[in-house]
Amino acid sequence: MQQPSVLDQNILGLCKQMNSLRTKLSPKEFIHAFVLLSDSDVAYLRRHWAQPKGISSTIELVDVIGHEIKKTKVGRAAWAKFVQKEAIKILQSEEPPRGNYPLGGFHSAMSVEPHFFLLEEKEAHSRHLV
Repeated sequence: MQQPSVLDQNILGLCKQMNSLRTKLSPKEFIHAFVLLSDSDVAYLRRHWAQPKGISSTIELVDVIGHEIKKTKVGRAAWAKFVQKEAIKILQSEEPPRGNYPLGGFHSAMSVEPHFFLLEEKEAHSRHLV
């Protein structure tokens, strides 16, 4: 059998240590608290998570957590629901500006002139939207 790496030994040691605490702390409870804790020393340890220096590894972390969750049917369903909820939030935040054209997407029947319905105008409007 292959000898565990130093990293593997350290992780197992930390998990055993957290489990031996009077209040017993699971790895999931630790990660949850670590991410949410507002203590300045803990926040400092997370300072690169959403910055150019650390965002790639943060996304990798989310990806491996997702991979772990999706190992079961229940997990796949929960992951799909979670991703869908996040996608809806993103789409809702990207809604077009409100108000009258050209600052918004609203066209009043009182201000629309016949040239508005020309093919060239429709194409120009479509190009402006995308």
